[in-house]
Amino acid sequence: MQEYNGCSRTQKEYYFSQGSLLKNLASLTELGITEICVRDPVLVNDKVCFLNFISEAVVQAPDVFFTLYIPPLLLDREICSSLSNLSCSIQMEIPVVFDRRLLARRAVLLNSYGLVFGFDFLAGGQNETVKQFRFRLDFLISLYPNHIYFPCLEDDDHSLKTTAVLSSQDIKTVKRLAYACDVFYSAGRAVPWFLSLLKALSMSAHCLFSDFAEWQYCNNCGLTSSFIVSRANHLDIEKMQLAFLELKCEEKNRQLLYPAIRDCIMLNGALSRAAGEGEESLLELYYQPDDLLGVDAVDLNCFVENVYMEPCQVKVFVSDKGPEYIVVQ
Repeated sequence: MQEYNGCSRTQKEYYFSQGSLLKNLASLTELGITEICVRDPVLVNDKVCFLNFISEAVVQAPDVFFTLYIPPLLLDREICSSLSNLSCSIQMEIPVVFDRRLLARRAVLLNSYGLVFGFDFLAGGQNETVKQFRFRLDFLISLYPNHIYFPCLEDDDHSLKTTAVLSSQDIKTVKRLAYACDVFYSAGRAVPWFLSLLKALSMSAHCLFSDFAEWQYCNNCGLTSSFIVSRANHLDIEKMQLAFLELKCEEKNRQLLYPAIRDCIMLNGALSRAAGEGEESLLELYYQPDDLLGVDAVDLNCFVENVYMEPCQVKVFVSDKGPEYIVVQ
């Protein structure tokens, strides 16, 4: 029996059996449920049924955030257009063997509709080597997912086991990389600026995560430390990102890049906290916010060469229109 898991404001969990969720959509708000995770292969394998579910959810549960597990093959323009009316995140399970071209096309489609999406990175199957794990991680990051979830870090059913091509030391390497990605990329809300950062530092995603994992170990906030990412707030993780990247810029003799990297991370981070937590921020920046959020910031090396520093104080806040900013000094 498939289950739907709903979380209320008081963190109490409710479960709805297969086929019952549609009938109970109207009661979600009454129960105080603000978030619900839906895993139902029957629902998502019937396009007509799924479209009906989405339209009913939009009307009956407009204040509930849905995490929907959807196979990439189901996603098309009609589905994405319908999903754009729902407060939701699309989650896709990515096994070792998958159709890269299909997934890339679906990621472009999801991004074109402004939909939030992420991946469940299923690791260790089909005798995957560390090298193949790294290659798959780099590819998935290139698709601009909002987050990547690694079941092998939390779920015993997906725990990694040694194979002919994956030693116990390899498993430690994979899990450290996964945890570094979980902290730096997903919890760190890095999607708006991460690919620009990689280009500026001439690094692959897995190399950056490997270096960050080493930094975590040295600073007692790695996988085997007492640090628990789910209990950390975003601002704490942002400080970790900035401390690591300042060191990385020094190592690569690219200190001139750091102020632009810092400003991009701080401004995007403040906007995300305004949107997610309703938090107001006052930032001291080296560059003007319009420049940092413009097209020039896609290439940070060119940005540093062509955009003048204009130190300013920026207030980030939430208005009726959503997250906004103003230069106050």
